[in-house]
Amino acid sequence: MTDELLSLSDVCKLTNLSKPTLYRRVKGKQFPAPIKVPTTAPRGPKLVSRWRKEDVVAYNLSLTLSVQKGEVEITIAVPPKWEAALQWAKRHEHALIAALGGFLAGVVSGWGGIATGVVSGAL
Repeated sequence: MTDELLSLSDVCKLTNLSKPTLYRRVKGKQFPAPIKVPTTAPRGPKLVSRWRKEDVVAYNLSLTLSVQKGEVEITIAVPPKWEAALQWAKRHEHALIAALGGFLAGVVSGWGGIATGVVSGAL
């Protein structure tokens, strides 16, 4: 099975990073390093940099810890496709929490009836 390889421009689009930022992160070991693969172009370099797609996707989904001003901040990097869904979830955060709370209350009260013998007493 062959790995899908991505060019620099493809990686920049997927990660939403500029070329200089990407190479700074590679140098600082914060981003996977590219591999050199032979090219078939008649001119130019004989080897070009390519990134394994699975490495780039894993980077996008990974948890990163950064320390800023003495505080630890946890950020989750997500693929750009998910940005719209995350923005929607942030706008509707309270409604989602209320819906989840109502669902959990229903589940717990259902289990409580079983645990106290209300359901088994009917047998």
